Amino acid sequence: MEQKRRCKVFLDSNVILSGLFSDKGAPRIILDLLTLNLPVLSGATGRYNLMEVERNLNRKMPEALPLYQKFAHVVP
Repeated sequence: MEQKRRCKVFLDSNVILSGLFSDKGAPRIILDLLTLNLPVLSGATGRYNLMEVERNLNRKMPEALPLYQKFAHVVP
């Protein structure tokens, strides 16, 4: 039986923010694909990137921050 390789996509803060705020474009497509929980694709980011996303949301869209925090820190 052939084992399928898993592709890990690194998400920097720009990709995350652009994907959240746009309904089209590559960042949004990447986030949409990752939400499908495909067995061959996973996303990864770093603590610094998450802090940067939160800082930008807090500055530009503070009303969105609680919802972001609710879902961003859930690890499946």
